Amino acid sequence: MLAANLENMESVLAQAFVTGEFSDLTLRLRGKEWKVHRLVLCAESTWFQDQMIRGNLDGVEPLDMSEGDELCDVLLMDVLLNYLYMPNLRLRVLYHPDWPVHKSGGYHIRLFAKLYRLAYDLGICGL
Repeated sequence: MLAANLENMESVLAQAFVTGEFSDLTLRLRGKEWKVHRLVLCAESTWFQDQMIRGNLDGVEPLDMSEGDELCDVLLMDVLLNYLYMPNLRLRVLYHPDWPVHKSGGYHIRLFAKLYRLAYDLGICGL
């Protein structure tokens, strides 16, 4: 019964991310916006926890993630947010269909390095 409830919760979280249902915060990055949930972000990220404690996640205004970080781009943030919301799919969401493919046929190692750096900067463990 517990496993069924956990699967249902993961499904609910994934659906909430995709639809933005019950969101209480908007993240903005270079023109793209995501409707997210402070509970999910703060549970997974020490950076978001710190922002919440400082009162920067009031949900009234979108949180602009663009300032001061050239490593952070829309595709990387999209992959990272999918990672946070879909724990059962974590290994499968560490790519994005819009990522450029290296001439060897795989994704360029620099994309993964940027992704890991972004996760590190946001205090997201386990990636």
